[in-house]
Amino acid sequence: MRMVVCKNGILLVMGIGAVVYRVPELENDQLLKISLRSVDGEDTTPISQEFGGGGHQNASSFLLSFAEFEQWKVCGNA
Repeated sequence: MRMVVCKNGILLVMGIGAVVYRVPELENDQLLKISLRSVDGEDTTPISQEFGGGGHQNASSFLLSFAEFEQWKVCGNA
């Protein structure tokens, strides 16, 4: 992840990585958990708080509907 972030830094992309997954314990296959991790001190909390989640500067998370996540995709093959 760090290599990708360093290369993208030239393009002014934030140094934040994301992992998206389903949480079986929620018993709702339409909800996804988005976990964010920072690189080089980037603050993840504003993004998570925007979607009703939380955490701390270096790691935070939030829940998102599968339908809304689908709208985030940049292209149909993502």
